[in-house]
Amino acid sequence: MKKKILGIFVCMLMIATTLATAFSAASNETSKQTALADLLTFGQVDFLFTEETQKDSHWGYLSIKVKEFLQQHQAEEGYLNIFTDAGWIIQNQFLNIVENQDELSMFFNLGVEPGEDIQLLSIHLELLSEPVRYFKDGPRTEYNVETVPYNAGGLSDKSLSIPDYIKELEFIPTGSTYDYTKENLNANENIQCAKNQCGPMGVANSLQYLENRNIFFSVPHDHVIGLYGDDSLVGQLDEYMGRVTSSRTSGGGVMADELMEGKFQYLADNGLTHSLVNKHQGTGYFDMPVGDFTHAGITSKDESVNGKVTFDWIEEQLRNCQDVEVGIKWGSGGGHVVRIYGCGKTLGLPYLRYKHDRLQTHHDLTDTAGLEEAQVYISDLDGDGMPNWGSASNEIVCAWSESVQPIILKLDPVFLKLAKVRIRIINNLGKDLREIKWSIDVDGLIFLGNHTDGTIDLPAGKEDAISSNLILGFGPATITVMADAVYHTSAKGSCFLFGPLVFNLKEK
Repeated sequence: MKKKILGIFVCMLMIATTLATAFSAASNETSKQTALADLLTFGQVDFLFTEETQKDSHWGYLSIKVKEFLQQHQAEEGYLNIFTDAGWIIQNQFLNIVENQDELSMFFNLGVEPGEDIQLLSIHLELLSEPVRYFKDGPRTEYNVETVPYNAGGLSDKSLSIPDYIKELEFIPTGSTYDYTKENLNANENIQCAKNQCGPMGVANSLQYLENRNIFFSVPHDHVIGLYGDDSLVGQLDEYMGRVTSSRTSGGGVMADELMEGKFQYLADNGLTHSLVNKHQGTGYFDMPVGDFTHAGITSKDESVNGKVTFDWIEEQLRNCQDVEVGIKWGSGGGHVVRIYGCGKTLGLPYLRYKHDRLQTHHDLTDTAGLEEAQVYISDLDGDGMPNWGSASNEIVCAWSESVQPIILKLDPVFLKLAKVRIRIINNLGKDLREIKWSIDVDGLIFLGNHTDGTIDLPAGKEDAISSNLILGFGPATITVMADAVYHTSAKGSCFLFGPLVFNLKEK
């Protein structure tokens, strides 16, 4: 009898333990889902362009608190995948911790007809350690869906159109997978934008980025919220680019040539003519110039591929310390400028990370919302050779890159020793430069020492001096100095030679 009672007791204890374990697991799972709900914000986009609006569009929105989300999954990085009734809507979105990147946004296809209001979204979510070619449904969790307004424009004043559906992508089994994202040093590299101010703001964000990272490059105006004609950096660029505006909530955009002319004129008028290396890609849209473009003594080199923008070029610029902005054409008209701060590929499909203001004040009267860092796949979905921006109707049609001249060359006018010319050479970058090739050529009536060359190492932000060999000549002479560190840098000067004496050394 005692054995029977004991057996019943043990059995009841095992059942109780099992129930407690199951309850605890369910409780932990519920707790985990509750915690995730605080880290993910789902939305349905309202497109609120002045020329065209669409409430409750088919575009979905997701913003992730990346660091906390990865910590919740006990991971340093991973690939986010989400399945809903619309299918595989978030596909291998790479997540990693980037300094000062608190949240990362992305857009997806809700799979509904425009005008259908979505309040809840039932999703299956997984964070995987590697990207996958296929992803299936699984246990679902419901998330609230907020209304997310979108009003990002300002590249031209043409009518804007609502972008097409985002298509499900097919990944390449043998395609490469990597990420290259720049660190975010300072929050002032993305500032609240007035209506249609994305062109001047994209350039202002870029110039501030370059100033933050380079000791010898500085713009004279502070990068703060501003408007045409005021003393802010973006206000100055508004004026230089000729953007028509009457208030922060009312204003037009700029064309690509106006953006470039205004940027170059601002640099020239503020003593920065020779401070930057400028390049661009893309022709045929928004009056983007064809070929190399020169204004105010500054030239941007056209590196288009058949007149188009390429992912490879954008990646090359980012890796070579350039800053990059791209111009996007929305559907059949209108566009937007954003600053690129990262790129990569997932199983062969290219993506970009960018900064901008999603609202641009028109529907953000307090100037406090809309700033975001986001990620988008840019595969060529329509086969026309141009990268698409998320959907087949949006295309990257122009791009610009800038970097500070890596080397500053200054002829030293006080160096008047016999038969030599000295040049100060300054490392303008925030990194060490090794084996910088340099040369000094003296042209005129020269009998000895018309050419000197060598190499030099320069720590970040430091300077040294190079000097010519013994020079012997007579009469006026021209001095040309060249240095090669990432990009060619040159300086010119003039002097008067009297045998072994150098007089009146001046920079040109």
